[in-house]
Amino acid sequence: DQDQEQDQDQDQEQEQEQEEELEQEEELEQEQDQDQEQDQDQDQEQEQEQEQDQEQALGPPRIQQD
Repeated sequence: DQDQEQDQDQDQEQEQEQEEELEQEEELEQEQDQDQEQDQDQDQEQEQEQEQDQEQALGPPRIQQD
């Protein structure tokens, strides 16, 4: 009986460890997702700035009126 109980304890410990590993993996994935989102935001900002630059470059020359 004692042997069986010990085996069960070990099984439980292993299960807990596996669960903890899974949780850590999920946290990592979430962090990576956030990083990707931030990168996308930065990309969008850069694109907008580029578009504005292009518009200014293509826009009609501003005539300064005295």
